This record gives sequence, structure tokens and C-alpha cells, in this order.
Amino acid sequence: MGGRDAGAAMTGTLVCLGYGYCARHYVPEYGKRFDRIIGTAREPRTIPGIEMLRFDPAPGSALRTALTQATHLLISAAPGRDGDPVLYNFAAEIAAATDLQSVVYLSSLGVYGNHDCAWIDEDTPPQPNQERGGARLKAETDWLALGDTRGVPVAVLRLAGIYGPGQSVLQRLREGRARRIAKPGQVFNRIHVADIAQVIDAVL
Repeated sequence: MGGRDAGAAMTGTLVCLGYGYCARHYVPEYGKRFDRIIGTAREPRTIPGIEMLRFDPAPGSALRTALTQATHLLISAAPGRDGDPVLYNFAAEIAAATDLQSVVYLSSLGVYGNHDCAWIDEDTPPQPNQERGGARLKAETDWLALGDTRGVPVAVLRLAGIYGPGQSVLQRLREGRARRIAKPGQVFNRIHVADIAQVIDAVL
């Protein structure tokens, strides 16, 4: 993909709701585009150059204030029993983010359900056959609806099995966590975290 220089500056505040594996690879590569980066975790730790905040829905929390100042959102928090945890807890703050320019929601191929090894692509209608896939699809729909209401572009990235440094089949093999799946004709979808980072940057 062509694109801007990874060192180019961009005025704005990126809030990564769920500073997980993908965000940890996106920010070091492309984070210089932003003049402020905020990440969230349930147990935040110090990361140079990033304001790490607790994912705290309490009234008056620092995260509530930060969200009203966001220009870009990167959402990787998984949906729970109450739906998408960001929208469930912080809808008012996102509505108050008057400078919000774009949203990226990291979803999963699980929304497509089981196709018995048949090929699928972006035009395949989602038909999740598990609760997690259904929750992901509902979260996608809710974020897209928010984008329509606000006039803000929302990109939904349905990710395949992610691999990269510290997270691969070989790593699981070394740790004794690998599983052998023997299904004739079975095809596995995989994507490297560096490619995910590049796509996130393109759509943000």
C-alpha cells in the first residue's frame, strides 16, 4: 500500500480502546502521525510516549474526559454480555467528541460463521453460528450506525487469525499449546500484525 511517510505528523488525539497486540504494533510504526496517543487497559502499565488509562466507566474518570477530546478511535475491545463495552459505557462521551474524524473497529472473521471449507469474501453475507460471532456482528452494526448518525467514517476490519512476533503457530508449539486439526480441504486464514497495522493506518 502506498501512503504517507510514517514519520509525518498529524494534529489529533488517537484513543486506542484496548491497547492490545494490534495497537502495540500500530503505534510504534505510525504513531508519530498524532500529537497525542491514549491507550486503555484494565491494568495499565507505563509505556513511553503513550498516556495509559484504566478502562474505567466510573463517572468523572480520566477516560471519559479523554474520549471527548478524541479525533480518531481504534477499537479492539471485545463485546461482552452488554454488547460493545465502549458504546455501552461511553456513548455520551463519544457523542460529545466534536472533533472526531474517523473510527476503526477491529472485528473478526467469526461473523461469517461456518461455511464447511467453502471460500468466502467481503460479499459473503455474515451468518454467525456462535454467540461470540453474533456479538461481534452486533458491535459492527452499532459502530456503523454511530458513524452514520455523526457523519464520521467508520471502518470495520474483519481480521483473520493474527500472527507476528511472539504470536504464531511455532510459538504455540514451543509452549505446548499447538493443536493439530486434520480436515481434508481445510484452509486457514492468517494475517501478519504488520499488515494489520498498515491497513489501520490507511483507513484512519
